[in-house]
Amino acid sequence: MANARSSRSSTLNGEETEIPTVSAKALALGPILYPLLCYGALCFLDMCNAALRPVVFATSIPLGGLGMSPATIGKIMSSFGIANCIIQVAVVGPLMRRYGPRNLFIVSMTFLVATFPLYPLMNAWARRVNGVDGIVWMGIVLQFSLVTVVSLAYGEFLTLSKNILY
Repeated sequence: MANARSSRSSTLNGEETEIPTVSAKALALGPILYPLLCYGALCFLDMCNAALRPVVFATSIPLGGLGMSPATIGKIMSSFGIANCIIQVAVVGPLMRRYGPRNLFIVSMTFLVATFPLYPLMNAWARRVNGVDGIVWMGIVLQFSLVTVVSLAYGEFLTLSKNILY
């Protein structure tokens, strides 16, 4: 690297080795910034979605939610967690090999953004039918399906950052 300096460091057996150091400016302008920004956006949006989900499910329908009981929300979230775990183990490797980590990361981020409009759409339908019916449940399944694909992005990011750093 052009901005790399070296400093001396001793190892356990007393030999001196040179370890290159990189300035903060080189990191900020180099290939590290873009993946870190992408990962920051992924984490921020995913955490917003994860925090919003139980709040919307529990809030009454007139106030913009779905009016579900805590027991129902717990069953939904635990079922999603189990299914997500099984799906991640089964499909991450084949999808990564077939489409590549960059393409899957782009799809994952697109799906993450697509989960947010489902909240007002599900509430609008629940208001129309005065409760949670099959259409709202299909919206919930769609939302959790999209979130399952979003979960792939964490593994994809690790593969992308490994390719950049090493």
